[in-house]
Amino acid sequence: MMFDFDSFFNWDKPAYAFSRPVHDMKPYSLKTLKDRVVLVHNIVGVNEGDIKVDIVHEDDGRDMLVIEGVTHNDVLNYD
Repeated sequence: MMFDFDSFFNWDKPAYAFSRPVHDMKPYSLKTLKDRVVLVHNIVGVNEGDIKVDIVHEDDGRDMLVIEGVTHNDVLNYD
């Protein structure tokens, strides 16, 4: 029997890309409240001032939340 890792975790890899040397399988959690949904995201090693959060409106009517941040690891010489 072939094991399909992505289907097992219901993972949508094209929609969620990693650019860190260490990858979290689910670095976020959602909390639904009466009037809003709160996203808590694990952003290790990135200073708050280096994080950019935007909402991108796609032509097909979808909205995407984009979280970007860059930091430099001196030991690994990796951004």
